[in-house]
Formats: sequence, C-alpha cells, structure tokens
Amino acid sequence: MSVFECLAQAENNSITKLVDNVIDQTPFNLLTFVHLIRVRDNLLRIKTSLESVKDIEAYTDGSFKKHTTTSVDMGSAFLISSSKKLEFNVNITDNPSVFKAELIAIILVLLVCPKDANITIYVDAQVIIDIFNQIKKESLQQISRGKRQYN
Repeated sequence: MSVFECLAQAENNSITKLVDNVIDQTPFNLLTFVHLIRVRDNLLRIKTSLESVKDIEAYTDGSFKKHTTTSVDMGSAFLISSSKKLEFNVNITDNPSVFKAELIAIILVLLVCPKDANITIYVDAQVIIDIFNQIKKESLQQISRGKRQYN
C-alpha cells in the first residue's frame, strides 16, 4: 500500500461528522486539522500552486535545540524544488523530539503534493529512512497493529 493510500484512508476515516443530527460524509482535506490559520493558509497556498505539477523534488528537515531542561526550540521545514520553488517552515511546541520534527516535515510535504504526482523526498535523518524501509513492506493493518521501538 502506498503512502498516499494510507493518507487517503486516514482522510476517509476522519470525514464522518454529525451535522444537524445527520451523518455528513463529505470529504475534506487533512490540512483542516492544522489549527493555526496562518500556517494552514500557507500550506493550502502551496497545495494549490502544486495542483498541476507532476514531478516534485522536496527536501525536508527538522530542527531541535534544547536550551535548558525546560526550554526547547523545535521546528520543521521543507523546500520543494521542481518547476516551482516553494518553501515552508513552522515552529512546533507540543511534545518536542527530533524524530517528530523530521517526520512532520515529511508529512507536510505529502499533504501539499497532488496525489497523482511523482514525489522524491530527500531526508537527512537515517532513522526515518530505516523505519520507512521496514514498514513499506507491511500492510496498513499490520502497521496499525504493530508496535515500534521508539528511539
């Protein structure tokens, strides 16, 4: 199962909502779960500008800097280098970790790219690459049932 199939399944699983005592199954974009309006608008702008792009190269990075035991800066960024040059970065405040910062950058790229695009993502985190290579052979059901060691 491809990553886009997993995202589509997550999108379809999250669309059921109750409106006026009637179940509404209207699909919507997973970017609606991004709560900061400024961040969501930037991601939607990038998504719109990529609608007709078929081949996309993206570079992702996460950053994590611990200042003290109670002060941490964390962020995620990506650069899309195709026919259109687009970049995005965001600060993250909840549950800081290096792994999370890297993974969020990759997920954001997948969310803004068209589902029918050929995407190459360059990642500098070997742990992300290793885990992806482990789970790409599994079905979504195996992945959701399995437990992964958290490093």
